[in-house]
Amino acid sequence: MDHQKQELYANLLNYNESINSTIVSSFRDLQNNYGINYFYHIKIIKNFSFFICSNLEYLKHAFANELFASRYPTFQNIVSNLEKKEVRKFLWTGNPPDKPHECIYDFGIWNGYTFYERLEDGLEAWGFGADKNNTNIVNFYINNEYNLMDYIFHLKDKYKNLFDISTVPCLIPSNLTFSNDFPNIASKESLPKKEIKKYYLTSDLSLSKRQAECIIASIKGQSAKEIARGLNLSPRSVEKYLENLKSKMGCATMREMFEKLFELESLKHLLFRSPDIIKSF
Repeated sequence: MDHQKQELYANLLNYNESINSTIVSSFRDLQNNYGINYFYHIKIIKNFSFFICSNLEYLKHAFANELFASRYPTFQNIVSNLEKKEVRKFLWTGNPPDKPHECIYDFGIWNGYTFYERLEDGLEAWGFGADKNNTNIVNFYINNEYNLMDYIFHLKDKYKNLFDISTVPCLIPSNLTFSNDFPNIASKESLPKKEIKKYYLTSDLSLSKRQAECIIASIKGQSAKEIARGLNLSPRSVEKYLENLKSKMGCATMREMFEKLFELESLKHLLFRSPDIIKSF
């Protein structure tokens, strides 16, 4: 890295240090209530970019190793496939797919969710992360996209000067190209609600929506016949969903399976943070 770029990164790091207390306090409710302990923002306009990150130690490491610059091909691909004002969402969980993600994982940050929005002449990203062992937060992200977007709008409104590229004292050159010829994709006026397909209880254990429905109904004391009636399934199908989960968890009996499930904090999250399932019963 040449001296000029080192100086630019140093200035941007100083800027992050000066606003860090404001950034961290702004998402304290998300941290206290849901375990979100990491936030970042990236804005790339024409040939310049800047980065805001709540974890200063990770940011120092990222700047020293030019990790953000290594992500430019990914950003370019996103830009090329988004229409103006379209929002694309990415869930990052499981095994880190590349070196930049491996580095953030090594800092104990993982299980995150990022919103990318295509601007007239650029791209911006708003990302959230948690502890790498907090896999159950995946359910929160998918069920609360609108709440996270409201938080982003709140940040843009209350701390507009912090995220305005024209007022940030230090910008990093980028090599992304932006065209006014947007792809022929239907514009999205609002974020669509995602259908939940999996509920993560641990990094290695996930439930299908049907398994989750059967588990919750069983906890409520319903028999296989009652569950089948409520879900419009056959009793045998209900039994199969539960048997498959029992086998997946390496349990000899249903009682052992439920005892193991009750030991998981993430089961409480599933019970209290998944109204789309619970309201069925």
